[in-house]
Amino acid sequence: FWSGEQFVLSADVFSEEEPGAVRVFIEGTDYRTRLYRKDGKWMGTLFDESMIRRWGQNGKQPLNFIFSAVVGGSYCEDRKVVYVDDRQPYWLMHRKE
Repeated sequence: FWSGEQFVLSADVFSEEEPGAVRVFIEGTDYRTRLYRKDGKWMGTLFDESMIRRWGQNGKQPLNFIFSAVVGGSYCEDRKVVYVDDRQPYWLMHRKE
């Protein structure tokens, strides 16, 4: 990903009871969002203009996304790593056809 791209998020929840909400945040930041149920999946996006050129200026940088929900009275979370690398500007990678 390039720094400043909108993160498109989705989650599958496998349980007998549906959670009231699925939340996602980037560890160590104030960036967070809530996912909404759509067509059997939890979907959402995470973007703020302050993310532009924030990460990956000197090479690949990992971001830890924490997905959380309360299911059946128990707190559950899952972590996913996304790498941001902004050394190569995105506009150089897009081709016109």
